Amino acid sequence: MVIVRNVAGAGRISQPLTLEPYTTYAFSAWAAASAGNPGCDVSYYIGSPDGTAVSQVLATVPSAQLGAYVQSTATYTSSADTDVSINAMVTCSQLPGTHGFYFDDISLIA
Repeated sequence: MVIVRNVAGAGRISQPLTLEPYTTYAFSAWAAASAGNPGCDVSYYIGSPDGTAVSQVLATVPSAQLGAYVQSTATYTSSADTDVSINAMVTCSQLPGTHGFYFDDISLIA
């Protein structure tokens, strides 16, 4: 999956999920940025089914670490609310030009 940013602010990709209640999941994801990342960070979070509300941030990769692929890992324990989404968000503090942010192997495994 790819997010292309050409304005300051945030862009995200989102995947709705139905989880088992009160279950611990292992999260893993890989992210990379095209050359010359101009101060854009990547965050992963569990959110509302439409991805607009954040329930728990799983990991954040600061812009200085993005370039070649970087792996993020975390654990997440679900609640009684099992309809959620897993999200990858790119946040840019300044105008980034047109840069691509690449995501691979995003997983949440019980």
